[in-house]
Amino acid sequence: MPNFHVQRQSRAAAWFQAPEARNILVSGWPHLARVCETRPNMPVLCVSVMGKPEAFAAMPVQHGVWLNAWNDGYSGDANCAHPWPLPSESIGTLVLHHVTDVLVDREALFEDCFRVLVPGGQLFVLALNPLSPMRRTWWRNGIVSSEPSSLRIALRRKGFHCDTSTMGLGPVWSDTPDPTTGRGAGLRAAYLLHAEKRVIPLTPVRAKSVTHQTVPGLAK
Repeated sequence: MPNFHVQRQSRAAAWFQAPEARNILVSGWPHLARVCETRPNMPVLCVSVMGKPEAFAAMPVQHGVWLNAWNDGYSGDANCAHPWPLPSESIGTLVLHHVTDVLVDREALFEDCFRVLVPGGQLFVLALNPLSPMRRTWWRNGIVSSEPSSLRIALRRKGFHCDTSTMGLGPVWSDTPDPTTGRGAGLRAAYLLHAEKRVIPLTPVRAKSVTHQTVPGLAK
């Protein structure tokens, strides 16, 4: 039986190499660079549908790791699959750069994201907006774009705390890059979603005071 998952994923990932996708990627690149620098003193992991750009190496981040999602695994700074060959709680900022648009099964992806992030670590998801008129450019290319609410539900199931608002990125109708942003995904071609790995501390509970009762007939 043929592996339909690999075929679909390859076709979807290949769309991001097309000229139609360039305007969306170019529009979102400044924001990707900005979120990578949210914690400059901690390691950064970027998992993307595209190969590692030279600009990423030039960013002032400590121990920046780039993984390129393709077919049923990852390449880039490491050739691997899930689980990633990274220590648990070793990453301060993690960026999913349109990876959710090409992966049908996101369970292993989100589990690894939660595992490698430190407590309080930041997760940023850049994804295509299925409600945008720009979807005409990726329709029938195997893209599995999801609304922000769907991604939030999936992330919360894995333990993430998600912001209730998103940032709209990219053009709405135009075939040229648009570096401006909008509040909410709206009709923009893409959006930026933020989540955080929160760990609830164990708060000691004060023990109840013992009340001594006097038994009738034994009181002196």
